[in-house]
Amino acid sequence: MKEKLRRVPAGLLVFILVFAWVFSGWPQFLGFPPKVQEAQAALPTYVAAGTFVKSAAAITPGLPAGIATNDILILFLETADQVISIANSNGGTWTEVTNSPQFTGNTRLTAFWSRYNGTQTAPTTTDSGNHNHGIILAVRGVKTSDPPYDITAGSIDVTSDTTGSIAGASTSVADTFVVLGMAIDGPDGN
Repeated sequence: MKEKLRRVPAGLLVFILVFAWVFSGWPQFLGFPPKVQEAQAALPTYVAAGTFVKSAAAITPGLPAGIATNDILILFLETADQVISIANSNGGTWTEVTNSPQFTGNTRLTAFWSRYNGTQTAPTTTDSGNHNHGIILAVRGVKTSDPPYDITAGSIDVTSDTTGSIAGASTSVADTFVVLGMAIDGPDGN
């Protein structure tokens, strides 16, 4: 064995030892080797849903419990195919989601999003004229650039039956969180 080691040039052994030291996580000595910085992004996670509200007039869906600054709030609103918007953002900034609203002639689903700023309170909608249903969902660990989503899609299913379908979309971004929303044309009390 000693004979074989003598035949290996000393420079190669030093290179192998330094290479192993740099890439194995061995302790630093006088700042060498430099530490490799790891980007550890949290995966997006569901936080909670706020209070579902319904009324023949304007509504103020409750914010979810346990939200933190930079959480993404998603507001889903269902009406009798009537336009609805945010009348009072109550300190937040609400933006309508791309491909929103979706409607069939009997029901309309409108979606807005907001990046929670730590102080805003629940938004109040306009009165669409018939009925207004709404709920806010919160998601944490979403990218901090706007918009917070990669892709959106929307479709309608006009078949009168007891099933529903949601159109698909594909993302090329790793570690994404999929949110699906559906409104049905049922009794207004539901």
